[in-house]
Order: sequence, then C-alpha cells, then structure tokens
Amino acid sequence: MGDFIYIINGKEYVQKKLVLMQWNQLLKVIEGVSFTLDSSPTSMVYQLGERVPEALAIVLCETNISIREKNIESVKEDMELADIDIAVKVIEDFFGCNPIVSLLEKFQGLMVALTNKVKDVEKPSLTN
Repeated sequence: MGDFIYIINGKEYVQKKLVLMQWNQLLKVIEGVSFTLDSSPTSMVYQLGERVPEALAIVLCETNISIREKNIESVKEDMELADIDIAVKVIEDFFGCNPIVSLLEKFQGLMVALTNKVKDVEKPSLTN
C-alpha cells in the first residue's frame, strides 16, 4: 500500500491511506450514491457525477501540504480540470490505498464474535 502520485493542472498530488477526517468528509460526499462491490472505477465516476471533483479533492493532497492545511475548495477547482482518465485512475488507486473489502471482512468477523458472546451470555445456566 504505497502512495500514488498524479499531475493535475500542473501540480503534483498524492493519494495516501485515508485518515478519519477524510473518511468523514468522503462519506458526506457519497451519501445517497449506490455502489456495489462489483462497481468498476468508471461506473463509480459516472455514479458520482458532479461530486467527482469534491471526492477527488478529499482523497488527494498537494505534495508537501499536510491534510490539515489543505484547502479543499482550491483542490476541488484543480480537480474540475482533471480528465476522466485521471479520475478513474484515482478511484482505482483508492482501493489499493484503502482495502475496503478487507475492512468489511474484519468488521463482519467482529460482528460474528460479538453475536456469539451475546448468545453465550443469554444461555440459561444448566447448573440450577
């Protein structure tokens, strides 16, 4: 899971594993958009529609600028000048940086373990 570098509007941008702040921002942008596990990056760009520049502005950061210092509106303006190939590439790389399926599998395993613990607690004692 390395970093990914892109040149957009003459500036160098980097994509790294998201931090919680970025996850929260991205969740707000994609709210109401339906993706499936087999959605392709191209179909995701289509489904996001006019939200693509803002989504890219959240996941990308200009090289040598910290996430906290990033001006999302300024980055969004640059992303509006990105071509469709870059948008698709950023989404493809997003899943390399952020293994969503792995996270979902871990969450599912946690839920199974918690369910089993609750079932064990709810079982009546046979020693009475």
